[in-house]
Order: sequence, then C-alpha cells, then structure tokens
Amino acid sequence: MNDEKVAAASDLNVVRTRAGLEDIAAVDITANDIHNERIKELATENGDRTYYLIGLQLPIPIGDRDPSKFSPIQPPYSDYYWQVPTTESNLNQSYQ
Repeated sequence: MNDEKVAAASDLNVVRTRAGLEDIAAVDITANDIHNERIKELATENGDRTYYLIGLQLPIPIGDRDPSKFSPIQPPYSDYYWQVPTTESNLNQSYQ
C-alpha cells in the first residue's frame, strides 16, 4: 500500500508542479486528493467526470439541482439515463 501512495503522489505532483502548487507528501495523500485534482485537471473534458465516477462505482452527485427533487444516482446506476429532448421528439415521431 505504501508503494501505491508513493506512485500516486508522484503522478499527482507532476500536475501540481505544472500548476505551481506545492507537492503532496505520499504519507498525506488521500483518495479525495486524487479525485479533487482530477476534477480540476479534466473539468472541461467531455463527460470525464461522469465516466470517472462510474468507473470507480461512486455516486453521481446532483450538482446544483434542487435536493428536494433530485438525489445522487447510486451504483449500479439503474436510474441513470438521458431524457430525449422535446425538440428531438417533435422532429422524430419514432421517439415516444
């Protein structure tokens, strides 16, 4: 496990150094440190955050949606789908 933390810190610190941030020591690194850096590094990559969460079998949070109407999607993601936009349904009568 210690070797994994050393390797993880080494990889993470490459990104942090490029961003002008201080290194994270291997003894201090956590999974949340890795998750947070990945979110910042790949924030604009198409779908990366969602695919990352699915790959790790983590809940997909609701973001800025109303928590009284929405809840995180839990693995195995049986409630995860994209609704067909109304404009597409209007243009293509095959969508029901």
